[in-house]
Amino acid sequence: MQALDAVLGWGGDAYTLIDSGGQLCVQLGILGDTKGDFDEFLLALEDWAGDSPSVEVSRRGRMATMRACETGSVISASHSPTELLEVLSARGTYLVEAVARVLDLGSATCLTDETIRLLGRDSFVALVFGDENAPERPSAARMDVVASAARSACGI
Repeated sequence: MQALDAVLGWGGDAYTLIDSGGQLCVQLGILGDTKGDFDEFLLALEDWAGDSPSVEVSRRGRMATMRACETGSVISASHSPTELLEVLSARGTYLVEAVARVLDLGSATCLTDETIRLLGRDSFVALVFGDENAPERPSAARMDVVASAARSACGI
């Protein structure tokens, strides 16, 4: 509920992808409509980041900022910016759907990242955004195997 309250006060955002020594990082800045909305965003980001050493949350004027770096090998920073944005967007879409299925954020993140790892970038993006006939799109039988393996790896 805290995240939903924060989103309702959204006043704008900006993000950038950074290659930090071969490690992919995203830097995000979010403005709230009011000071109270700003405080909700900051609290929600701090809550989400927890004690993770790969996530930094801070305040920059009226903007709540977050920098998060991949700790695994979901996608290499050697891909083009378009490919990185495509997989980040697909990852976000899949993650939201996983949370909507009543998974907690940690389990949903694990399930999403494990699915990307098992399918590979092209097949994952085709699954999320591709049409039914896209050659990279995994078959229903393959998705059954991948979904089962991802749930098992994440303890779901």
